[in-house]
Amino acid sequence: MNINTRYEQNNDSENHFEIKTNEIIEQINGYYHIKDIRRLRKYQQNIKNNLCKTNVALNEFLL
Repeated sequence: MNINTRYEQNNDSENHFEIKTNEIIEQINGYYHIKDIRRLRKYQQNIKNNLCKTNVALNEFLL
């Protein structure tokens, strides 16, 4: 799997990152129909946690 990561630095990068995270979660909701809402929430939280870890790693790398 090829993952392209793009980091956009702006004055409000944390808010920008939160918006992008929510967009990704919304896309996943649209593509996958999961009847078990608790499982879906767990998937969403895992994705958000992984994206946050990626953001921290990118920030450390760019500093």
